[in-house]
Amino acid sequence: MPHLEIIWDRRNRTGVLLASVVLVVAIATVDWWTKPYFSLGFLYLFPIMLAAGFLPRWAIVLLGLACALLSERFSNLDPADAKSGWDSKPSLFAAADC
Repeated sequence: MPHLEIIWDRRNRTGVLLASVVLVVAIATVDWWTKPYFSLGFLYLFPIMLAAGFLPRWAIVLLGLACALLSERFSNLDPADAKSGWDSKPSLFAAADC
């Protein structure tokens, strides 16, 4: 079994960060091309995890915000279908309201 911790070796910094950028661009492109009601926003987590081994905390936060904005921008989910948290009952109290 290969040792995966070798990815975070300092010699691999440029390659891993470049792979993270390529993954973000690829995910954003595929997310933009997908049909409605199919969101790939969860996949942005993987390039963030790859880059987090080499970036300072403030850069990780910026990368996370950028990925969140890309996910929101290219998501094909209809905002009219979203239910407000104020309209629905919390699940803890739903059983007691019989």
